[in-house]
Amino acid sequence: MNAIRDYVLSKRTKGFVLRNDSALRRFGHLLPWWMKSIMRGAMRKGPIRHEALINEQLDPKDLFDRFFAGRPRPQFYGKCVSSRHFDAAGTKTCQIMFRGRFNDIFNANEHYLALEPDFSNIDDVLAAFRDPARRQHVADAAYNLVRTKHTYAQRMQQIYDFLAASDQR
Repeated sequence: MNAIRDYVLSKRTKGFVLRNDSALRRFGHLLPWWMKSIMRGAMRKGPIRHEALINEQLDPKDLFDRFFAGRPRPQFYGKCVSSRHFDAAGTKTCQIMFRGRFNDIFNANEHYLALEPDFSNIDDVLAAFRDPARRQHVADAAYNLVRTKHTYAQRMQQIYDFLAASDQR
C-alpha cells in the first residue's frame, strides 16, 4: 500500500497534497459538515489536493499492471462480513457479491448471488437477479439467517457464554 501511495503522490507535479494520515486531515474531521463540503470542492480544483482526490484521476489498469499483475493470490482470504451485509439482509435486499467466505456466515447462492472474480458467470448472476422469485428467495434466506442467528442479543449471548466458559477454566 505504501508503494502505491508513493506512486500516486509522485504523479502530482504541482501544488500541495494533503495526505490521508496527516494532522491537517485529522483536523478536518473536526470541522462542521458544511465546511467540509466547501473544502472538498475547493480541493478538487485548487492548488491544495487531497490524496484520495488524486487517486480518482489515475488509470486503474496502470495501477493493476504496475502493482498487482503477475502476483500470486494471497494464501489467506481477506473478505469478511461487515455491517453493510447485515443492513442489506435486514432490509431484505438481494446482494450480488464476489464469491467469498464472509466469516462463514453467508453461503454463496443461498444468502447472496455469487459472482466469480473473473465475471465468468455474470450472465447467470444477472439472470438470477432478474428473476423476482429467485431474488426474493435469496433475500428471504439472508434475512431469516440474520434474524435467527445474528441479532445483537444473540451476539451478546455468545460473548457472555464465551466469558462464562473461560471463567470456569
